[in-house]
Amino acid sequence: MRVVLSFVPLLLATLLTTACTPARIVSTWQDLATPTPHYPSLVVFGVADSPLVRRAYEEHFARELRQRGLEVTPGHRLLAEADITRGKALRAAIGRSSAAGVVVIHLRCDEPGDNGINPFSHVRLAEDGRLYPYYTRVHQAVSGADYYAREHTLRLETSLYDAEDAHLVWSGRSAPLAPDSEQTTIGDLIAATVSRMQRDGVIAGGDANAPADEQ
Repeated sequence: MRVVLSFVPLLLATLLTTACTPARIVSTWQDLATPTPHYPSLVVFGVADSPLVRRAYEEHFARELRQRGLEVTPGHRLLAEADITRGKALRAAIGRSSAAGVVVIHLRCDEPGDNGINPFSHVRLAEDGRLYPYYTRVHQAVSGADYYAREHTLRLETSLYDAEDAHLVWSGRSAPLAPDSEQTTIGDLIAATVSRMQRDGVIAGGDANAPADEQ
């Protein structure tokens, strides 16, 4: 199946189709300094340059989580499109959700400095360690007119933050999703991400004895 990410309708189609190759999460980071709770409830915020894509991210991720018994709210049900850049509105939406954890998901372009990052620890805590600076930075980048027009490798990045104190709990980054070749769909990467979050014990249903994703 050929994935083309330049147009909204085709990107939405990739969320619902079946992949030709297995999905892989190749880089993860987890806060091991404090005990990690099994978050039983989550609110999911997609970050995209289109309201339709944002909603598709959130609904697909929410459906995957519900199938595994978690309580989850897609962010668009709480945060209007006009308010997505307003920090106070985001905080208020999280409060209304009553969720214990906050998931932020987006399709990111690899940057030149990414090649120098330890593949098992892609997180830069100074930039990614707190929810609100991270969300704002990602939204500004993704909303840029040429962000997805650049010829860079694309990866699905998912970050889980504690809803109470907004610190980063877990982050995962997928294998490359090339727009011009036969690759795994975004929907399959979401499923792989949720499975990895369970195995790492940050959401309910984890199995400490489950095998890790292939590297």
